[in-house]
Amino acid sequence: MPIKKGDKVTLDYEGRFPDGQVFDSTTHGDNSHPLTFEAGTGQVVKGFDDAVLGIKKGEEKEFTLRPEEAYGQPNPKLLQKIPRDKLPKGQEPKLGLILMLKSQSGHQRQKSQKSETRKSQ
Repeated sequence: MPIKKGDKVTLDYEGRFPDGQVFDSTTHGDNSHPLTFEAGTGQVVKGFDDAVLGIKKGEEKEFTLRPEEAYGQPNPKLLQKIPRDKLPKGQEPKLGLILMLKSQSGHQRQKSQKSETRKSQ
């Protein structure tokens, strides 16, 4: 029976950038867990929601989402510089590093390192 709007869905997935780099996965190391959501109700990004509709149990599907169907176009205004001394002790910064940061109000945010600037000594 194909997945339809309102069905509870549990699945594994792997999200990759166009260059093949994995940015998210339900099967990564010690933190492996399937994704469960109600199909067609906006609990996941629209493109993902739309892509799973019609899939049958046990079927695999590969699809590509446009930015508008996922998290939107990159916004340079949202880039944030974080001083090296604010990183966790013993954490060596490198491109692609993902950190969970907590704001002063207590909200957690995921940050990914896109570039690095070093001061001349």
